[in-house]
Amino acid sequence: MQAKAWAGAMVVVGGGRYGQIALKRLKKRVSLVVEPDPGPELESAGTAIWRADGLEAARQMLSSGSPPSHIIPTLPKHLLAGWLRLELANMQPEELDMPDGLLAGLDAFQYPAPGTVYLSLADFICPDDCPEPADYCSKTGEPRGRALYDRLRGLELCGISLGVLRSHQLAPGVGGLKSAEMLELRNSIRAKAGKWLIATACKCHGVAQLLRFH
Repeated sequence: MQAKAWAGAMVVVGGGRYGQIALKRLKKRVSLVVEPDPGPELESAGTAIWRADGLEAARQMLSSGSPPSHIIPTLPKHLLAGWLRLELANMQPEELDMPDGLLAGLDAFQYPAPGTVYLSLADFICPDDCPEPADYCSKTGEPRGRALYDRLRGLELCGISLGVLRSHQLAPGVGGLKSAEMLELRNSIRAKAGKWLIATACKCHGVAQLLRFH
């Protein structure tokens, strides 16, 4: 796949249900969708498809010198952490278990999975088209308080560096990572090995993993 297919544009990584929702809401703002096994609905959407593994495609796009403006992760894994493990393979990254209580200061609901913690400020299922209002929850109307990405960035963890990227809302219910911010985080890790809390979050929801780089 040639770099001009994604240079300076939005790219959806993952062509399942949420990837197709992103395509419908962003329309012509998306130039490419990455999906190794596209179904008929995706193939008929009219957007160029790159049949490739999502993490490997992200590595190639961000290493190309002409990266996308945004990468919209809609695959069932933590794209940021997976991409960093590929991109910084020479630093022998390893996934660490998240210690109990490490994220206790967030004041957020936590849903642990092997090697991963999913985070939410809501104890209910949010609508998939939330417009992410500035100060209140669109479902309850109650004040939201401090955004989750700010809460994560404000953690003070002994011996652990913070690699927290905001998922920027691009359309109702659709968030994306800025390529420039991903590359800046990569460079920070290159300059400082050790334990890193790698997290992606919007105002209300997030995912975090603990990685060690040697």
